[in-house]
Amino acid sequence: MLESGTFTLGVNYWASHAGIKMWRQWRPETIQTDLARLASLGVEHLRIFPLWPDFQPISIYYRQRGLPKELAWKDGAPWPVKGSAVDPEMLERLRQFCDYALEQGLKVVVALVTGWMSGRLFAPPAFEGRNLLTDPQAVYYQLRLVRGIVDALKDHPAIVAWESGNECNCLANSSRDEFRLWYQSIYNAIRAADATRPIFAGLHGLLPAASADLVDEHSWRIGDVAEACDFLTTHPYPAFTPDVGTDVLGSFKSLFHAVAENAFYSDLAGKPCFAEELGTLANVIGSEQIAGRYLDRVLRNLFFHDQRALYWWCAFDQEKLDYPPYTWCAVERELGLFRCDGSLKPVGQAVRDFAEFRRQLPQPPLPPPRRDATVVLTTTQEAWSSAYGAWLLTAQAHFTPRFCFVDQPLPDTALYIVPSLDTFEGMPPTLFQSLLERAKAGATVFVSVAMAMFAPFGQAFGVESVGWEKNPGQTIICFQGEALPVQRQVKMLLKPTGARVLAKDQDGLPVFFEQPCGSGRICLLTLPIERQVAQTPYATELPYWKIYAEMARQLLDDAPVVSSAPQLTMTVHPISPDVSFVALQNNGAEEVPWPEPRWTVETIWPSGTRTEPLRPGEWRLLRCRRAGSVK
Repeated sequence: MLESGTFTLGVNYWASHAGIKMWRQWRPETIQTDLARLASLGVEHLRIFPLWPDFQPISIYYRQRGLPKELAWKDGAPWPVKGSAVDPEMLERLRQFCDYALEQGLKVVVALVTGWMSGRLFAPPAFEGRNLLTDPQAVYYQLRLVRGIVDALKDHPAIVAWESGNECNCLANSSRDEFRLWYQSIYNAIRAADATRPIFAGLHGLLPAASADLVDEHSWRIGDVAEACDFLTTHPYPAFTPDVGTDVLGSFKSLFHAVAENAFYSDLAGKPCFAEELGTLANVIGSEQIAGRYLDRVLRNLFFHDQRALYWWCAFDQEKLDYPPYTWCAVERELGLFRCDGSLKPVGQAVRDFAEFRRQLPQPPLPPPRRDATVVLTTTQEAWSSAYGAWLLTAQAHFTPRFCFVDQPLPDTALYIVPSLDTFEGMPPTLFQSLLERAKAGATVFVSVAMAMFAPFGQAFGVESVGWEKNPGQTIICFQGEALPVQRQVKMLLKPTGARVLAKDQDGLPVFFEQPCGSGRICLLTLPIERQVAQTPYATELPYWKIYAEMARQLLDDAPVVSSAPQLTMTVHPISPDVSFVALQNNGAEEVPWPEPRWTVETIWPSGTRTEPLRPGEWRLLRCRRAGSVK
């Protein structure tokens, strides 16, 4: 996983017979059968969960008037050996589990503080009702739990990584400083006990912020977590992520959710990121067959974008378990690769098919995709909506961006996109000046606006303001013969003073401008199309992407192949200046024509030289050589 071009298939595991009671209802034969079935699919990693109250069964004995007297071990038994606060019987079961995994060639990721699972909190009786992120005694024993497990298992060859726990930002409310102190403490405890293995984040629901930002509206920040782990993680369930569940499972938007969110985390933090949990929650959201097709396409999209791994949630259906959380919520029952009767589901077949797909690819591993554009995100905008919409548009326009936060250095790319800017503070002067300098040196700078102030303004964009109306509602942008509805917050009444008007709205008001800037250009769109695409159902079926294709025309002119089909997505993987792989996948519902080659296509996988239209879900990998170059 640490190497670019690799991809690991994983699954989140609870035993098929017991779910969260696996450690207490220990059945070695069942677990060995489970692991053999998973290995037969090509699964390589198991993410497992030492449930906190099982591994640290601490209660409190009370005296008169309910005053606490002492901490007690389970059933009043003596504490384990001095220096430990982990149940030795459970440690032995964890060691046995790792032995069974090793026998099947499987590696294990251990989520150390599993106090949250499938919608239910789990804590030792002594700490129930406390704030599990800030209570000193609860945190002290979490650190002892971490040290006890890692010390006992650090030499086991099956363990490939540790993590803080499962979605520990769900354990309790906390301030930003409280949470990062907790997370850093857990990280330090792991690292002190084992300095050899990577640490995964094990978290979801993170947002960006400048490192010095004191605004505490959201406690769990991407950069804070990245300081204390080696891999960031996403849990990209469409139903739980803002703006994603507007379209059906298997739609273009859903197929790029995990890819976009991983890139969002990874680029803003400077650490690799992978999809640690992915699932469909229930058959209400999509049938078993639809879920299988969805996973099949998502896996390849992740692989083509060099995003290292996917762990499905979860290994086995749990619909026959009759205790919480399975009796609380329907979304915890039909999530497996296998049904309760042991039969393989379509998502399990998709995992098996992906293992075969990897065997069809050329060696050595596919280089990472070329990323010739930068999406710049600021502090006060709706960062995820803006980022997600921008990613969808770049995918449909056939280029791959990177994300950059406002306090990061700008990468050197040919195109800069500032999407759906929404701030009275405006862009920081240093950022704005840097963008202008990049334009003067030949880059394209594109800024779209929800509601924002700029300084400088008129000279920078080649326009003059006649006024500003706080006039929310829908308008229609007319661009290249297309009518594109956009929900706007303000109406910016602008007239060009040096800029060229690229588009007007339905009332004839100019809304899209292009201004020469040195040997490059700076473009202004007074409508937030990225938010429109992210937040509006089936917006990817309208040609908003053509605006991005116009901004990226210099990039696309140098592409090895070109296509006018927005559902046919492609990534370019350079081997040298004159040779690249091009990965194609039809992420739409209709057949798409074969793209037009600009370079010489030397080899096509898996079909040799066939250049037929691609059916929905089909993929091809092309090796292309620049026309006129020497082999």
